[in-house]
Amino acid sequence: MGQLKDNRFDAARLMLSLRRNGVTDPAVLQAVESVDRSIFLAPVLADLANQDCSVPIGCGQTLQQQSVVASMLQALRLSEMCDPYTLIVGAGSGYIMALASQLTKHVCGIERFRSLRDQAMRNLARFGTGGTNVKHGDGLEG
Repeated sequence: MGQLKDNRFDAARLMLSLRRNGVTDPAVLQAVESVDRSIFLAPVLADLANQDCSVPIGCGQTLQQQSVVASMLQALRLSEMCDPYTLIVGAGSGYIMALASQLTKHVCGIERFRSLRDQAMRNLARFGTGGTNVKHGDGLEG
């Protein structure tokens, strides 16, 4: 019970931090609240899920700070777009794809590291995201 209380406190603190950092789009805030970031982190790093910090995800890559990710998604205005398709270049662990899937109908990702692509696919399946697809390839090649 103590751990659950701490997680709720951390989640509430994160939401306040996002608002303080200028994230005001209700759809983005709802997406951050509804996507459990710990699913997309290594188990030893799960305690950092509700922290506004970068987290290593493998292959020398990191999952960016929550405030950076939320600000980027807010700037894209995905929930306002007519086109229900979104491309995420650098799918990483799949976290940003999961957030984007809460804002738009179809999300496709491309990841140059096969191990991260596989990790993203596993994580997205665990999260239960529909309408997402992750390809292995170099996003610079189109």
